[in-house]
Amino acid sequence: MAGSSLPKEVNSKNLIRVCNLLNTITDEYAVFFGTMLGIHRDGDVIDGDDDCDFYLPSKLYNEVKNLLLSNGYTLSPYDTKDTFTQFKTIIDSQEVLIDLYYYFDYDEDYVIDKWNFFGQPHNPDKWIAIPKHALFDFKPVTYKGTTILTPNNPEYLCKYLYGERYKEKLIKGKEYTMEIIGNFPQIIYINT
Repeated sequence: MAGSSLPKEVNSKNLIRVCNLLNTITDEYAVFFGTMLGIHRDGDVIDGDDDCDFYLPSKLYNEVKNLLLSNGYTLSPYDTKDTFTQFKTIIDSQEVLIDLYYYFDYDEDYVIDKWNFFGQPHNPDKWIAIPKHALFDFKPVTYKGTTILTPNNPEYLCKYLYGERYKEKLIKGKEYTMEIIGNFPQIIYINT
């Protein structure tokens, strides 16, 4: 699903645009995965990233889909209904992507992400359990004059998802890999 990398300023406009749209209908979203990592670690989107990632409850699938479609976004082929949806549009003559990951309530301590890094929603061994204490309540952060929502404890979630060395700009597949064991992410560093 990864496209070509984007200039930071284009992806930043993408983030601001989508947050402004989401803010009109819900306070139940947060930036997540690489977008959360960049905002928490660098205070900005990651230079060269090709998309913006958001985390939402599965119940918002239809409402968010209609919102984005009515504001110039189109669906990419990746639309698994309530587990993952990708949208695209053009900003500054470049195609930008939005990845929406939908979570499901699991128990009193966790939500389940069925898509995550592996994109295998029908394989329960590849689902990731996300701790509620680090996710909720989403908190507002001002990013370039726009309110965006982040997880309650992005520090914890960055370590949880990307390992203790998350502050280093490592290359996935070259300097680290990820596995899911018992529905928990495991980071394996490669010769670094």
